Amino acid sequence: MIFSNYHTHTKYCDGKNTVEEMVLSAIRAGLKRIGLSGHMTLPFPNDWTIREEHLENYLQDITDAQKAYGDQIQIYTGLEIDYFPYLDDISEQSKSILHRLDYYICSLHCVDFFPNSSEMGYYDGDYDNFERVLEELYQRDPKRLVEDYYHRYARMAQKIKPDILGHLDLIKKHNHQYHFFDEESDWYRDLVMETLREIQRSGSILEINTGKIHQFGMAGLYPSLWIVNEVINLKIPITVNGDSHDIDHICDGYNTVARYLKLNGCRKIMVFEKDQWIEMPL
Repeated sequence: MIFSNYHTHTKYCDGKNTVEEMVLSAIRAGLKRIGLSGHMTLPFPNDWTIREEHLENYLQDITDAQKAYGDQIQIYTGLEIDYFPYLDDISEQSKSILHRLDYYICSLHCVDFFPNSSEMGYYDGDYDNFERVLEELYQRDPKRLVEDYYHRYARMAQKIKPDILGHLDLIKKHNHQYHFFDEESDWYRDLVMETLREIQRSGSILEINTGKIHQFGMAGLYPSLWIVNEVINLKIPITVNGDSHDIDHICDGYNTVARYLKLNGCRKIMVFEKDQWIEMPL
């Protein structure tokens, strides 16, 4: 079984609930470990990450929750930190806070700034933003966009080597509705496999992210099932996370995912225990 979730968000970023409410929800769900992983402050204006002036409050709320509920559940301090392709790095502010965290997730959300603008284009933004990415940054060449995404993800794994790599195939988010590339094509599968080999070399943990299962069933899993099978074959260490933005989705799909992993040869996942990552039987 799966009794942990290291990918959660609160009101401090784009979540709907407080740190305490998320912890209590995890306790009710029977989890033994929860990590808070708010979206780290970005060095440009946005409406979905922790504001710089709220960062200390976020960290203090986790400390308070540890004191209040630490006898019922293990509570860990984390952040979801962005890799910026235009920097080939995470931000200096992110680097300065790593020593205060138990772990962190590194993810690729940001494409680049739009031409002559301070506005950022995102791989997973709303559709209007994504349309602008395709039009203004990629001249409506979706294959080049997808290739860039995976090359950048591989570079992120290679250079940053975080505890956890977040939602590998996030680039497919808009494909559910708009089908801008074929996920069954040979070029796409080759690209994913190249990226998986870089992840394998990095030593980082790859998350199996259930955040969209409540909307799309197993088709909403990040990464897609065929990729999960390849991850298992390559023996890349994995953890299962909910990418939970509210108390109602603290561990969506966990039982289904656990069954799938076992049926396909995965017997262990990684969990954070006290101060280190260890293997835990499913």
